[in-house]
Amino acid sequence: DSVFVFSSEGELEARWGERWGLFDPRGVEVDRPGNVYVANTGGNVVDKVSPDGELLGSYGSAGLGPGNLNQPTDVAVDDAGNLYVVDNENSRVQVLDGEGRYLREWPISAANTLDCSHIVAGLDALLYLTDPEMARVLVYDAFGRLVTSWGESGSLEGQFSKPIGIGFDQRSSVYVADTYNHRIQKFGLSR
Repeated sequence: DSVFVFSSEGELEARWGERWGLFDPRGVEVDRPGNVYVANTGGNVVDKVSPDGELLGSYGSAGLGPGNLNQPTDVAVDDAGNLYVVDNENSRVQVLDGEGRYLREWPISAANTLDCSHIVAGLDALLYLTDPEMARVLVYDAFGRLVTSWGESGSLEGQFSKPIGIGFDQRSSVYVADTYNHRIQKFGLSR
């Protein structure tokens, strides 16, 4: 129930969350100014934290409606400051503005909170979402329109077994945690 902050050398610098009421957090994201967003899964909110570890606010509340969250498992922030929240138990991605106001949503596959989807903002304002149950990566535009996807169930190169985590390296390559195959796969992206 904490967020650990490490130096680039791997030294533990801070432990956050003891005073915020974190409960089984699943995902984190950092925006351009250095604020940290934490998918506080058991708390049914997304917490915004300053670079120094001060809780600046919480977005969402438990429920089913627009702006409500049910077991959020990850959050991505685009260049405009909009939040894309994997609202896991509601089987959707919700888009909130920088103040936490509901903008829109789109449906995603159901998953449990342990083997859940994760999301990252990537190239050209595209969102990359893992779909663990269908063994693929889905790429959406900011309005939830599917742009492309890749992957299938299996253990060969380019196949997945429960892809969960996802991230970028300088926004030119995407890395996917292929969890049940016990590996991370790297994919190059063309502009």
